[in-house]
Amino acid sequence: MYTYLVKPKHITLAQGFALMTYKPANIIRQKKGTLAIGADADISIFDIKKEWKVDSTKFESKGKNSVFADKKLIGKAVHTIVGGKVKMRDGTVLY
Repeated sequence: MYTYLVKPKHITLAQGFALMTYKPANIIRQKKGTLAIGADADISIFDIKKEWKVDSTKFESKGKNSVFADKKLIGKAVHTIVGGKVKMRDGTVLY
């Protein structure tokens, strides 16, 4: 999102995060994707300056296909909290 939409100024960073958070949730009528009081504590923290290359062999999922495989991107999730529990810290998935 950052590399191909925000950086070339097709959309703003705020618009990009809206497209990845509360807007999809609204489509499926879920109260998700916000930091409102009472909302789930599901949060991802991004480093929008981090440059990295997509290595599909290191995906945590069983799926290894990606149109971004071997592409250099800017901006990466570095921390993730799901339901109030840290699930990724400094880019490392915690089990």
